[in-house]
Amino acid sequence: MKLLLDIGNSSVKWAYLSQGKLGDGGSIAHQGSIPVDAFSVWQQSIKPSQIVVANVAGSSMMHELEDWAHAQWGLGVDAPLAVAAACGVRNAYAQAEKLGIDRWAALLAARQRFADCPCCVIDCGTALTIDGLNADGQHLGGLIVPGLSMMRNALVGNTSGIQISGNQERVSASLLACNTEEAVERGTLNAMIATIKNTVKNLEATVKGDLACLLTGGDGRRLMPYLLNDFIYDDMLVLRGLGIISGELK
Repeated sequence: MKLLLDIGNSSVKWAYLSQGKLGDGGSIAHQGSIPVDAFSVWQQSIKPSQIVVANVAGSSMMHELEDWAHAQWGLGVDAPLAVAAACGVRNAYAQAEKLGIDRWAALLAARQRFADCPCCVIDCGTALTIDGLNADGQHLGGLIVPGLSMMRNALVGNTSGIQISGNQERVSASLLACNTEEAVERGTLNAMIATIKNTVKNLEATVKGDLACLLTGGDGRRLMPYLLNDFIYDDMLVLRGLGIISGELK
């Protein structure tokens, strides 16, 4: 059994991989360090044969995990980097390792799911990342823009008199709002929707056909109702990619 970890900028996700299948997992928000509750959950599991992590949250959290894994199980932690080519995907970055491992893992998982089909992979986390993949497995590059919370926090932090409650968006047929809080909610939401739709439209022109569109990340479910295309949501996408990288998930 392997323990797969996706350490993002705001949460830690995990799943167990055994005999080629992803099993139970979980997710816990973090504030810059591995939550004690996460350690407690992992400690109660059977000792894994390997720990594989996609970490984009910095070296401090990686060191925490390494120290704990060594003390708890006498294990090291494998932290793969993106490479020039693997599993039918060719990296568009000239310095392959500079592509975030979360984006690379998601691309590998998308390629496995939609072999020989062009894809758009959209990760709606702290940042919104969008990557394109051609039918022959060529990575077409990607975009990174602030996610919903980051956009809203930037508005609150850099303007006077704007406050937001953090509640879910109020579903309305109207784009325009009649109070400041709703204006921020709808404005940032529609900025993300427009970015996704415009990128998909341009990618479809590039590949001269339809795309398989995969969403992942914490805000993915929130955005799904506003996207007209046949998007598929998979919150385990990065973890699936890690399973592929580990050589066990076929």
